[in-house]
Amino acid sequence: MASDISEASEKLVFDTKGDALLIFTQRSEDAGTGKGSPSKSSILKRKSPHDVSNTITMLVSSRYMALASPVFDAMLAHEKFKEGFELKTSAKVEIALPDDGPIAFEILASVIHHRNKSISKSASFKPLTNLAGLTEKYLMHEALQIVSQLWLDNVSTDYSSLPSG
Repeated sequence: MASDISEASEKLVFDTKGDALLIFTQRSEDAGTGKGSPSKSSILKRKSPHDVSNTITMLVSSRYMALASPVFDAMLAHEKFKEGFELKTSAKVEIALPDDGPIAFEILASVIHHRNKSISKSASFKPLTNLAGLTEKYLMHEALQIVSQLWLDNVSTDYSSLPSG
């Protein structure tokens, strides 16, 4: 029953005139990791009332996303993709990103939308690895080149979070 399921929602706005709404679902056990990668089936159907999730949406500019990422460019610029068709016909689009961590993606969106005051000047190892994965997945190397060098120069070296061996 839907009323038995706890779900929180958070909306982040990177562009008040944004035309793309990115949708992330983060299960409670992923909240501290920055990963937030539940399986697609866990997003569509929760197993119990104790499976608490948090839906995070990010209102972004499709143009900024396309300029920063050839993957988003292909997805949004061509009508052969569902997202591109939706954007062209209704001037806005919703994109579910169930495999991407909302915490890391929030940092990427901040960089892409030039929200420099909200971007940390240093990062620890785990968030950097999550960011690196998203950067590679969406081919955002050029957009993150300067800030990633800043992060690498100021990386905190807390080795306790690294796997042993």
